[in-house]
Amino acid sequence: MFYYIFPYLCLLSCAFLIKFNKRLPTALVFFIFLLPAILLVVLRGNIGTDTMQYFKHFLALRNESSDVHDFEPGFSMLTVFIDLFGLSARFNTAIVSAITIFLLFKSYSTNRNNILLFIYLLFPIFFYEMNMNILRFGLSFTLLTIAIDNLYDKKNIKFILFCFLALSIQYSSFIIIIAFLIFKLSKKYLIAFAAILVLIIAFGVNFSDKLLYFVDKQEAYKDLVSPSITSGLFPLLLFISLTITFVIFSTKERSNKILIVLLVLEIASFALAKVSYAGLRFQMLFLFSLIILIKQENFLIEKVNVFFACVFCIGLLGFFSTIKNITTQVESAESSYIPYSFFWEESE
Repeated sequence: MFYYIFPYLCLLSCAFLIKFNKRLPTALVFFIFLLPAILLVVLRGNIGTDTMQYFKHFLALRNESSDVHDFEPGFSMLTVFIDLFGLSARFNTAIVSAITIFLLFKSYSTNRNNILLFIYLLFPIFFYEMNMNILRFGLSFTLLTIAIDNLYDKKNIKFILFCFLALSIQYSSFIIIIAFLIFKLSKKYLIAFAAILVLIIAFGVNFSDKLLYFVDKQEAYKDLVSPSITSGLFPLLLFISLTITFVIFSTKERSNKILIVLLVLEIASFALAKVSYAGLRFQMLFLFSLIILIKQENFLIEKVNVFFACVFCIGLLGFFSTIKNITTQVESAESSYIPYSFFWEESE
């Protein structure tokens, strides 16, 4: 348990330093205090529910086996490229996590408020899951974060490029792309995006098979966990709490239409969570998207100190939930996170 709590405490110390010492080089300090979390991820052994799936995928690639997993095309090409270096399956998986962390750092280290948002909110709720378990989700939504960075900077071509990169890694990102581009992208680039998407659909290989992706995932999730009547309640409370906090402390220039769309999708996912684990995944997807929106519009926040105090409390609740999930046994099976082990303590 200590291994998961210590990096969080380091980052909270970082937040204290950069908040009260304006002369510090914030990006450098952020990186130094992020190092324990980075090492925890890249030096891990058989940690994370889906980690072994990625190990097996890389081993199948190396052995040219038919057991290669049918991932999204972008992620498949990335794994093929990484495997060209001839490293072990464990090292290859760590590289995927390292890429995600590097891109997250690049996006969130641009200013003090973004760093605080990462430390107080994104790290405690998402960091371990997206870098030690659902790697495709983590990489896809990190790319989507960079895409939306470019959208708000009016770099529309880069936005479209990173959108398709995110889509190629994990199809779920399409839902969030639509929510942002409809309200933020100019008509000319919106038409260009639609045209490129139509071309990909028209000439895509086995695209009809890819349409079954969401159905297959829902069936897999349904078998994985039997949802209870309270399934999805905590992510919904986190989402609503964060939404209310953002609305109270931001000016009227915020993107209310995107907020409403995300709220509706979050509630719909909460309903889905009653019958399928897929609903829980979608809930976390929309919560991540809300963080992206706040990141882009944090310049609209008034009473910044009070806002971040509220965000810290929300993130702390999220971290308690993360620790609970890490230590929880499902159907008498041991947690895939506890006890933590380094890669040299494991056999290949």
